[in-house]
Amino acid sequence: MQIIDRLFIVGIAIVFSVGLRAQQVPNADFEEWTLVKGSGTYKDYEEPSGGVWSSGNGVIHVAAGADPVLEKTTDAHRGTYAAKLTTRKVFGQIASGSLFTGTFKLNLAKPVESARLGVPFTAMPTSFRGWCKYAPAGNDSASLYVRLWRWNDTTKQRVLIAEAYRTLYGPVATWTEFNVPFAVFEQGSVPDTMAMVFSSSAGGGSFKGDEGSILFIDDVSLSYDAVSVHDGWEGGKEAWCSIVSNAHDMQLATTSGTIERVVVSDLRGCTVFDRSYAQTAEATVANMSTGAFVFTVTGVDDRGMPRRQTQIRIVHP
Repeated sequence: MQIIDRLFIVGIAIVFSVGLRAQQVPNADFEEWTLVKGSGTYKDYEEPSGGVWSSGNGVIHVAAGADPVLEKTTDAHRGTYAAKLTTRKVFGQIASGSLFTGTFKLNLAKPVESARLGVPFTAMPTSFRGWCKYAPAGNDSASLYVRLWRWNDTTKQRVLIAEAYRTLYGPVATWTEFNVPFAVFEQGSVPDTMAMVFSSSAGGGSFKGDEGSILFIDDVSLSYDAVSVHDGWEGGKEAWCSIVSNAHDMQLATTSGTIERVVVSDLRGCTVFDRSYAQTAEATVANMSTGAFVFTVTGVDDRGMPRRQTQIRIVHP
């Protein structure tokens, strides 16, 4: 069924696997599943255990003969099981394969209100990681994201304070790691709610997609690194710049080759630092204020050949 950005905090205690400052989602390796029995022509289905996961599978208990949009699969990145999301047609409409933290209660009068996203969460991760495969039908695309909200007592509304979002536009034939940095919209804010969402059709919230698109997900986690490096090269090579934090000065050093230019921008896209270097092996960006920034570093390798840009996101503790 489709996914909507609507929050629902269940009135139970949710226990996460790590401490308050580094919370993780339970059963994020999808090794444990719970059977939900159907009856008659309504099929059984399974959903990940852990008390926080849900999907659009509930719709098949009112759609005779319909197949689940989320299934357990032994085609896993690691361990025994992974999650398999399939876009199907239910009642003649596109129903995206979905997996999310929250609850699902079918609302036939207002189907878009069936999925209630969000579980209690009070940490601030720096990136969203995991492994995926994707087989789109037609020109379909998949989406995977995490959103963090806080409650505004004045407006009595939820405020989106950070998001890590990735769209898959083409086939991903083998298990491939994703590592998506968070864009922070309110520096210093603490969330109270988190939604982690996967969809085999990115347009599923509007009943759009292509029947037969399949998304595999496994071993997802939230990263809390003070510094996270996101590679921009071909071939999955390691990033060629390492970052060492010293107060609010950032030192960039190459493992090979040289740095020629460093451009730093904030999350609004405004440039806050732009400097060229004459064949230096390391560079210092001084007097950075506390916050999140994107570093674009260009240079040459050991043979003097230009190197593609690599994106480096810095988050001060």
